[in-house]
Amino acid sequence: MAINLKTKNDFLVEFQQKIIQGRKLLHSANHLWADRLLTDLYFEIEKTEWLNIQKKHQLIMIISNSWWIYLNSLIKRDEEQVDIDLIRYI
Repeated sequence: MAINLKTKNDFLVEFQQKIIQGRKLLHSANHLWADRLLTDLYFEIEKTEWLNIQKKHQLIMIISNSWWIYLNSLIKRDEEQVDIDLIRYI
């Protein structure tokens, strides 16, 4: 399926903006909206037929990485202890 370059670029720019917005929502502890945004983004990637498997996997890993970065920001590690900010997590 031939797809023009502008459509691809627009999709990737929109993806990047949604990732940034999702990360901002996570760091402001707005988990519900961040989850909705990132889940919708995941399904948008999955239903896009012109993306190849490798690119889909790459974009999905960026979404997963956003959650990973957020969860790691809640953890404070000392030499022997690991403290998790459960108030923000909940």
